[in-house]
Amino acid sequence: GVLAVPLSSGDINMDVVGTVTEGLGDQILGFGHGFLGYGAVDLPIAAGHVHTVVARRASSFKFASAGPILGSLRYDRAAGVAGLIGGKPSLIPVTMHFERTDIPRSREFHCQIVDNRILTPVVLRAAIRGAAQVYGDMPPEHTIRYSVNIQLKEQNPIVFENISSGNDIITVLGEVFSSVLLLENNPFEPVQIGSVEVSARVDPLQRQAEFWSAQFSDTTCKSGSELSASVVLQSFRKKKTVHRLGL
Repeated sequence: GVLAVPLSSGDINMDVVGTVTEGLGDQILGFGHGFLGYGAVDLPIAAGHVHTVVARRASSFKFASAGPILGSLRYDRAAGVAGLIGGKPSLIPVTMHFERTDIPRSREFHCQIVDNRILTPVVLRAAIRGAAQVYGDMPPEHTIRYSVNIQLKEQNPIVFENISSGNDIITVLGEVFSSVLLLENNPFEPVQIGSVEVSARVDPLQRQAEFWSAQFSDTTCKSGSELSASVVLQSFRKKKTVHRLGL
């Protein structure tokens, strides 16, 4: 039979699929090899269905999908994995809201991902990419305004927003991935993530500029003095503009 580990379930599904070795009451043994291989784990398990096997000389693989979550994976050793039917795994609710002006309507995605210090950042990054590109790649010229809210259990939330232009979804993925990776691997005390919410709006225009030149009112300054600067910017496909700054 199929033993699946749903890494993400809901609107976006990512599953690890293996084989049931034996069922002993409500206990399940499977895989015949390790998964992550570091002992005690808390991951969801499900049954599933193999649609077809693709035969290859190098390594054959299965096209399969998981069913609803039935329990939790508790142990992950070199010789196999062990789980419990009816167990309640720890999952992180994720909400992703994307607006694209090149698409007639916005869309919101809801899913639950595994709570694991190795898997959570990777799975979350993949889920965000899938939600952002469900309608296709970003327009050639684009600006993404995004905000992220990471709710923590027993700690203050991590909230930030930013703007990225001409860099696809890479900047968004990098900031979310690094933040969650640091939280999951915090060396000072365990941190539990309660939920993650990502909102982004994609506009089909490029908001980028390069510094062309800069002139300062004085070449020397001392503490408490004011310094003014005249900066020339070359914006994307636009004329140069002058901006005056006070320091």
